[in-house]
Amino acid sequence: MTTPPYAPTTTTGPRHHMLFWMAIVEQLSIGRVWQEEGERNERRLLVLEWNRSYAANSTSYDLHHKAITEDVVGSIEKR
Repeated sequence: MTTPPYAPTTTTGPRHHMLFWMAIVEQLSIGRVWQEEGERNERRLLVLEWNRSYAANSTSYDLHHKAITEDVVGSIEKR
């Protein structure tokens, strides 16, 4: 069997092993970065969803406070 001129005669040298493990570490690191980015995006979406639902569902306290504030502001403006 002959090897092509661009292929080394042996592929089990220490440099090859180092490059092999560096590639694995690189892929694991990239995967972890993507995982963290996904977790951050998920937290952002949860916060946005919570804020949206909070704004859409006013509590009786919010409505009561709004009514009192409008009454007070209205009576001050009438003076």
